[in-house]
Amino acid sequence: MTDPTASGRALPGPLPAAALPARIEAVFLDVGGVFILPNHQEMMAALAAAGFIIERGRLDEAHYRGIAAWDVAGTGPDVPGDMTGDRWAEYTRAYLRAAGVADADLPAAIVASEVAFRSPTLWSRRIEDSVAALPAVVATGLPVVIVSNADGRVEELLRETGICQVGPGPLPSVAAVVDSTVVGIEKPHPGIFGIALEAVGVEPGQAVHVGDSDRADVAGARAAGVHPVHFDPFGLCPTGDHAHVGVRYDQPMNYELFMGAALAEARAAVAAGERPHGAAAVLGQALIASGHDEVVEKDDPTAHAVVVTLREAASRLGTRSLSGMTIFATVEPCAMCIGAMLEADCDALVYAMANPVAGAAGSVVQLANHPALPRRLDIISGILRADAADLVEGAEVR
Repeated sequence: MTDPTASGRALPGPLPAAALPARIEAVFLDVGGVFILPNHQEMMAALAAAGFIIERGRLDEAHYRGIAAWDVAGTGPDVPGDMTGDRWAEYTRAYLRAAGVADADLPAAIVASEVAFRSPTLWSRRIEDSVAALPAVVATGLPVVIVSNADGRVEELLRETGICQVGPGPLPSVAAVVDSTVVGIEKPHPGIFGIALEAVGVEPGQAVHVGDSDRADVAGARAAGVHPVHFDPFGLCPTGDHAHVGVRYDQPMNYELFMGAALAEARAAVAAGERPHGAAAVLGQALIASGHDEVVEKDDPTAHAVVVTLREAASRLGTRSLSGMTIFATVEPCAMCIGAMLEADCDALVYAMANPVAGAAGSVVQLANHPALPRRLDIISGILRADAADLVEGAEVR
């Protein structure tokens, strides 16, 4: 292959120059913690069954704190999903502490969490910023290989979650998937990286590997002669002898910006003869979809702004689960819309003005945080309220 640096090709994203070899010939990528995380709903349901109510917003960071603890634990397998040994115990304890479980409650919470951790569908929450960046990496022309400590199904999982596939097709194409169960070697053993290198015919010093574990990914890649890059979005790794990369999950969201997108939809609704209700769907820091009421246009009583936006977001992402999504609405949503958000596994609702007639996030009824329901929404209200009020002045809020 040609020298990607000389030819102007470079990896997208904030990789430090010192982390990269002079010639990049291949990119290796971990899966868990880089592309997917434990599904919030499954974990919250398992813990709720034992009486533990967990804040959804803590669960992503909980994984990385668990991995940080797993990295320094003493014994046990090097696959976090293998629920034996000191490593797994330390991962689970750190995960639950970060999720808000008190130390005195850890024994009971650990037992409850095993229901979720043993579920074959737990690892299904996509890290959308990573998923969105993958096509740009593939577009450089560099061969991409997935190198994962997994259970033999990671290639299938990547296809099912719409992340990538081996060979040509509708998803970003990777050269190979190296699954530890399939090949019989797991990270940090350098042999698993040797299989990846052989798959693409690249020398060790010309490949980079991105993973979320200091022990499995950084140490394993380094032992194989591959350049390690630590995916560490919360800055938990204390070691300065290797490169770090990762989109911070704790950066503040620009609420006014995204509410502005919902207000623009509300103005479009007015122009179309609809109620002045608009909505926007945001994942991470990315606007995924927006919409406004289409009840009149489509003769559809369910075509409220939030429902229209949820449908568009699900279509664009290719999934019915919108875990991690924040919905912005110019007017507090009704019971139908709140129900749709809960069924879609949305994380949060941000609305501009209350709905005293039909608001289901507290004004008339509280469905967004009802104690008898298995799902809950984080709620922020009052963002650009005056702007929304100007739009609905003189109109009935339903």
